[in-house]
Amino acid sequence: QPLIPLYSLERLSPQLTGVVMGTFSSTTIDVSAATEITITAAGSSTFNIIPTEFFNFFYTLGGGAPITFASGVNPVVDVTGVDDLVVGFDFNHNGSGDNANVSELSVDAVPEPSSALLGSLALLGLLRRRR
Repeated sequence: QPLIPLYSLERLSPQLTGVVMGTFSSTTIDVSAATEITITAAGSSTFNIIPTEFFNFFYTLGGGAPITFASGVNPVVDVTGVDDLVVGFDFNHNGSGDNANVSELSVDAVPEPSSALLGSLALLGLLRRRR
């Protein structure tokens, strides 16, 4: 069963060089109809002064505290009882030669197993009816 797209940001890839810091946050994403979502995040960064520099993806549920995760982790999040989600990234690059890019940041609802089962049964019924 395919995922249901809720949000997508692709190819935000200008190189961030020099003294650059900031936060990108999505608009509020309505997740009230979902029980589980998958966040896909891909990007890369290069730092010269590791202790003070960072690049983090994050998400917040219902206005709560940000939960950080690394590129490629792609968390599956239980959103039962939650109405809104915000995804984004924050960064601090303060040395020359530093860079970062984001190639993907997306949110997809995971279909309910019962919905998939009902859809399969309906399709099976249609196929049987045609015979």
